[in-house]
Order: sequence, then C-alpha cells, then structure tokens
Amino acid sequence: MNKRKQKSDFLYGVFVLREQLHTYLDILDKHRKPLDAHLGETTTLRILTNKKVLLERVEDKFMALSRMTISNAENFEPYESPWINSDGLPLSNSKRSILKVLVDFDKVVMVWCYFFITAEEIDADDAGFMLSLIQDTKFEIDNLIAELEQ
Repeated sequence: MNKRKQKSDFLYGVFVLREQLHTYLDILDKHRKPLDAHLGETTTLRILTNKKVLLERVEDKFMALSRMTISNAENFEPYESPWINSDGLPLSNSKRSILKVLVDFDKVVMVWCYFFITAEEIDADDAGFMLSLIQDTKFEIDNLIAELEQ
C-alpha cells in the first residue's frame, strides 16, 4: 500500500470517528434533562466534557490531515450506521441501562481506533494518536463502570 493511500485511509478513520462523536454529543445534549435525572448532573457533565475534549483532539487531527490528497473521496459521506442513536438510549429505563449504552459506544470507539493502529503501514504518530484515544476512552469506561457499581 502506498503512503498516500494509507494516509487517506487513516483520514477516513478519523473522519468517521469525528462524525460519531458529533452524533454522540448531539444525542446527549438533546436528552440532557433525562440524563441528569438518571445519572446526576455531575456525571452527565463529566461525560459530556470528556467527549468534547476527545472530539476537539479528533477535530484537530482531522483538520491537519484534511489538507492532503484523498484517494477515496466517495467514502467521505455521512456514516450510515451511527454507533449510538436516540432510539438506543433507554431514557425511561434505569441508570444501569443508560450507562451500558454509553459503555458500548466507548467500546466501539476503542475497536475502531485499534483497527487503524493495526494497519500495516501506519506511522508512529498516527498509531500514537489512536492509542491515546483508546487510553482516554478506556479511562471513561472505567469511570462509567464505577458509576454502575455505586
């Protein structure tokens, strides 16, 4: 695989991750009051803040990469399968149900990042970026699991 194609594929991975994080934040913002009621304002705010920080990092990487030539422009359309959606957020159910959906989203983020880390010709900077996202997401999963155990 040539370097340009590999970078274009990595840009696609960052693009999809960016879109998914925007969707996640839009859904949580839309349902802020029920989330506050189930999870508590402090927990909801922490979750939103952490995801906004993650999104900022992904946005910065996307902007840096988007200046390059794209080899598969047709891929850069809205991703058809959101990793989280309003229908999947069980707002009328328990705190446990909501936290499980949020943990599941974070697991998909980790798998997505891992997929790009394992690409044959990924460079060290890109692998390090994805690894840092995995680490931050794992930290968030640990926090959500701690909430489940309370």
